[in-house]
Amino acid sequence: MSIDLVDTGVVHAGTYNGNPIGLAAVGATLDVLGAPTVYDELDDTSARLEVAMRSALAELPTNPTIRRIGSLIVVAEDELPEADRLWPQITERLLYKNVVALPSGKIFVSTEHTDKDTELMQHALTESVDHLSARV
Repeated sequence: MSIDLVDTGVVHAGTYNGNPIGLAAVGATLDVLGAPTVYDELDDTSARLEVAMRSALAELPTNPTIRRIGSLIVVAEDELPEADRLWPQITERLLYKNVVALPSGKIFVSTEHTDKDTELMQHALTESVDHLSARV
């Protein structure tokens, strides 16, 4: 019997299958995520970023909703027509501050984010909001 089932039509394909560099990256990621306090630290970092974002976006006339589940933060302007939403304009403005945020409003916090990153985001958001407010 052949171990290679590809000949008979069964294929198991995936991102990390058989790639030694990919498998090493997976192993390193699992090592980081296996640390005893990593999720508590990630949640603390995410909570600090959420507070910073609420503070920076408080002056927006659209009053966006900020939701957080673990390390996912979402900025939502669901009640507004798409043309009136300011978050996409803010994300464009953030690029001038070397901050990349998704126009969809999703912010993914990672174990590599630091308090310095939170401060940078708050500063960039505040400046972006001020810039937009001056134009309106």
